[in-house]
Amino acid sequence: MHRILVIDDDPSVCSFLRRGLTLAGFTVQTAADGPAGLEALERFAPHLVILDRKMGGMSGPEVLARLRERCPRLPVIMLTGRVPEDSEDDGLGVEAYLVKPVEFQELLGTIGALIGRP
Repeated sequence: MHRILVIDDDPSVCSFLRRGLTLAGFTVQTAADGPAGLEALERFAPHLVILDRKMGGMSGPEVLARLRERCPRLPVIMLTGRVPEDSEDDGLGVEAYLVKPVEFQELLGTIGALIGRP
């Protein structure tokens, strides 16, 4: 079963994604901020990370930079308010950007393209 780590500081987004992805057959772990997400990365060993771009404290790009140091090939979907045209994330290798509010079927399609279905 594929494991997905969701790192987002919005509890409603975490809850929505956990519920939907669990029903779709994935094992899901959520983290409410960057440091908790990086800690969960070690414990949970996800197949894919869904990462909020704008979080308080440690931003999504900061988390992504640290994540890439540890897991350079781990697929990451970045959730954002808008797709950045000239983004500092691009050099760190985000596989996909999805604009909030996320269309769940689009998210499932993106996950399926990156890691397959459970």
